[in-house]
Amino acid sequence: MRSVVGRKRGILQAVTYDLSVEKATRCLLESVRYFETVTPKVIRERTQTREATNDLMTEIAYPQSKDHVFNIGLTKTILWLQSFGLGNHLCPPSRQSMKFVEEDRGVRLGREFEDDMGVWGYYFAPFLGEITKVAKEVEKALNMPVTERDIGKAIWYYKSCQTLVASLRLGLKSRLTPKVVLDFLDLRKWTLDDLAERLTNIDEIDELCEDLKRFVQI
Repeated sequence: MRSVVGRKRGILQAVTYDLSVEKATRCLLESVRYFETVTPKVIRERTQTREATNDLMTEIAYPQSKDHVFNIGLTKTILWLQSFGLGNHLCPPSRQSMKFVEEDRGVRLGREFEDDMGVWGYYFAPFLGEITKVAKEVEKALNMPVTERDIGKAIWYYKSCQTLVASLRLGLKSRLTPKVVLDFLDLRKWTLDDLAERLTNIDEIDELCEDLKRFVQI
């Protein structure tokens, strides 16, 4: 551990701090119990409408649900559904998307009131309501269908890049707007997949950070 420095050391320390064999075991056992009866057919039948999909999501993620799977919350459940092309009217309440709603949209989410319910108190309103507003605004501007899932993915790219330059403490965060991110991609001739690879690769993310800093400072 002592030979590991920088970002890798920080991640290892965080993982070591949060690691709990008991928690991981409980999560796996409850997942096995839940999915014994939740077949692909059941999932298809229970996601025919938005309301039905919300009910399924609540059953898994809501802490007081009798079928709640331990340590599985809204973000993990929504990402799981969307991996099957389901629940596209939902947006995972990730750190990036919540920062977007608060910082870029000026909507207060009242996180100080979080308790064992996590983000449930403000997920559907105001959080998801604001994401839906953005989806409709972008849909109108582009004249093409846009889902809350699309907005969530776009936010992830934007706020992840913004967080990188913010870590440099050079006052560059506000200068890294969505348009600047797009200009950066155009200049590098990168696709979003290229950007995602660098954002999620611990051996490349520091270089990306410096690259973004130089671009924003131009």
